[in-house]
Amino acid sequence: LNVLWRNGLSIKQSELNKQVNEALKKAAKLFSWSFSRGFLFCKKGDLFFYVYISSIKNIKKLALSLYYKWYDFDNVFWDILDLQENKKKPLSFHAAGVWTMPGMIIFEQNIDVYEWEGFNFSAQVLDTVKKINNISDDIASKIKNIDDNIIYVRKLFEQLTAGFPKTTINIDKEELITKIIKKEYASAKNLVETCLAKNDSGGFTKNGKNFYQMAQNFLVL
Repeated sequence: LNVLWRNGLSIKQSELNKQVNEALKKAAKLFSWSFSRGFLFCKKGDLFFYVYISSIKNIKKLALSLYYKWYDFDNVFWDILDLQENKKKPLSFHAAGVWTMPGMIIFEQNIDVYEWEGFNFSAQVLDTVKKINNISDDIASKIKNIDDNIIYVRKLFEQLTAGFPKTTINIDKEELITKIIKKEYASAKNLVETCLAKNDSGGFTKNGKNFYQMAQNFLVL
């Protein structure tokens, strides 16, 4: 049983999660975000933002991660994988769905919690959501089109590889879908061939075919 002991009292992880979720719901309403299954999400223009906030009882922290992606990345992704039915799902599916394009992380914060008893979840979460709302507003104001978006994606990726030079993550899917959206099909086909030559699956496999094999078929149609 996940239980945190403090001053002779015990707090279950489920109770911590409940308090965090209640604070998230209140904060979401104030800043016009939506709440579902433990995370916040919001569409601003052509961008989709989502936030995970969790209580980590053993190391006494509230951990927050803010992600973003070009909203239509998912729609093209679903076209490639022949999952058009996902376009009818609720907006929250763009954040929580298994078959979705991953977002790029743009902000992380850990809030130290010295004692869970008496910790003001509402105040801390409200302050944090205000901060991420301002960050997302700023990004949405700067990314006006698909070209702005891929430039920012590349910038985030450069920052990631600078900190983690051995990472196996890449942004080839983002590059490919950007080319498809811009109707640069010849360039898109070349990128697919390059990824296949590297034996890159794209992180997804459906009906025995990986993402780039399905993208190859999609670009032939």
